[in-house]
Amino acid sequence: MEFRIERSALAEAVSWAARVLPVRSPVPVLGGLLLDTEGGRLRVSGLDYEASARIDVEAAEVLRPGKVLVMGRRLLDICKVLPDGPVECAVEGSRFTVSGDGARFGLSVLPLDDYPALPSL
Repeated sequence: MEFRIERSALAEAVSWAARVLPVRSPVPVLGGLLLDTEGGRLRVSGLDYEASARIDVEAAEVLRPGKVLVMGRRLLDICKVLPDGPVECAVEGSRFTVSGDGARFGLSVLPLDDYPALPSL
């Protein structure tokens, strides 16, 4: 999975979806955000069994489609400190990297198989 997007668009989508994430969860994957680039757009989703949030971002340039689950609050923190401008996000092995304008951050990938199915909208 690999895509390019403006930092502001990524930060807005991550911030919106992260609002439903629990502050502390006994199940680590519930603290995750699901990033999905199938279909030529970026979809960011989060849930906590009681509420879910999903946002589609058409402004992303999808280079390699795929899905990844990463810690949502950590990704939100990264989005806040990235410099303005384009950023590139990619899965490299068991790491999800976010880079832009000389800054590079990495997050561990969470197991997709453990993530509950999102409700249909």
